[in-house]
Amino acid sequence: MKKRTALLLCNALISMSFATDCHAQPAETAAKTSPAEIQRKVEALKAKTLRDLVSIKGGTFMMGDFGPIDPRASMPYSGDQNDDVLHEVTLSDYSLGAYKVTYEDFDVFTEATGRERIAQQEMDRSYRTLPNIAAGVDWQGAKNYCQWIGQQVRIRMDLPTEAQWEYAARNRGKMIVWPTDIGVVENGRNVANFAHYAEFSSQHNSTGDSSSVGLFPATPLGLYDLIDHGFEWVGDWYSPNYEPSKAINPTGPTSGSERVQRSHSSRGGDTLAIVSMTITRFHSNPSPPPQQSALDENSTIPVNQNSSNAFRCVSLDN
Repeated sequence: MKKRTALLLCNALISMSFATDCHAQPAETAAKTSPAEIQRKVEALKAKTLRDLVSIKGGTFMMGDFGPIDPRASMPYSGDQNDDVLHEVTLSDYSLGAYKVTYEDFDVFTEATGRERIAQQEMDRSYRTLPNIAAGVDWQGAKNYCQWIGQQVRIRMDLPTEAQWEYAARNRGKMIVWPTDIGVVENGRNVANFAHYAEFSSQHNSTGDSSSVGLFPATPLGLYDLIDHGFEWVGDWYSPNYEPSKAINPTGPTSGSERVQRSHSSRGGDTLAIVSMTITRFHSNPSPPPQQSALDENSTIPVNQNSSNAFRCVSLDN
């Protein structure tokens, strides 16, 4: 659900005096499930996780905005400077999840580990119960999920590094600008357009601007929605400049205040072509605070503040 919509709704409630405090409690608590049923769900998730892992052969590539060395451009593709430091990176083999993790997936994790379900506020209901919606979670929650499901399937799993994400998005480091099936954006064919979101909402009687993952063509490697359906957390701390000192399997800075994100939450190909390239970098507080009300500084908006923060998992055991 759009954050602006959530903001307007909460502010309207305040101004109409229907609610004096937007510190809302969770809308509902997940029903108790028997241990046998939980284990059945875990087994199904394990099978899905293994089935959806895409093997990626490692190699060496020039990470960063390759526009200056690309004969088609001879100048940077991105207007940002935080991706300008071209540097050689070598990666070992790994496997990456074909899809972003969904709320259904994440609910199995929280249920099996006794955690509270995420996104249970009233404003979240319009999208989080739709089929195959990318789960919106904070960085630690994403990392916990990947490591937990790895333990279940008995392989090492975690969030991908920034280098692993970019290498995969560029079809093993090639000079590919947009992470789509053919390396360009064709609005409505290989990325969702506004009409698609509207139709999806109408079909599911929803007011949210969401859509299932995996509905549009995969990249040549078999990865879906690398260009949209939410920012994706990666493992690295964020630095305004790459740190090219470690060229083999780099993991980024050793500390920081924000985590790197790739992909994007924008909707519609015209915008995505500008903001969501294989090289573009974003960064966010790994545990974003609740959204503040614009009308009352002591109140917050009862909505999942991580609704745009998605993720997928990597396996290092090939």
